[in-house]
Amino acid sequence: MRQAEGIRRIEEAQARCDRLDRMLEEAIPGWSLAPLVEALQALRGIGLVIAATLVAEVADLRRGPAGTLILPRRRRHGSTRSNASLPT
Repeated sequence: MRQAEGIRRIEEAQARCDRLDRMLEEAIPGWSLAPLVEALQALRGIGLVIAATLVAEVADLRRGPAGTLILPRRRRHGSTRSNASLPT
C-alpha cells in the first residue's frame, strides 16, 4: 500500500512538472529575451528550463553588481585585457 502511494505521488509530481514545462514553452515566444533563451539552448546540456532560468536571473549579461555596465578594456601600458565596471 505504501509503495503504491509513493508511486502515485511521484506520478502526480511529474504531471505538475510537465504542466509547468508546457506553460513555460507557451510563455517564452512572447518574451523580449526569447532569442537569448533560444541561443542558450544551442549549448550542450542547456534545455528550456535552464536557459529560461538563467536569462531570468541574470537578465542582461552585460550588467554586473549594482547595475554597473561591464565592458572589456585595454590597459594603456600593455595588451592585457581586463573588465572595467562603469556606472550606468
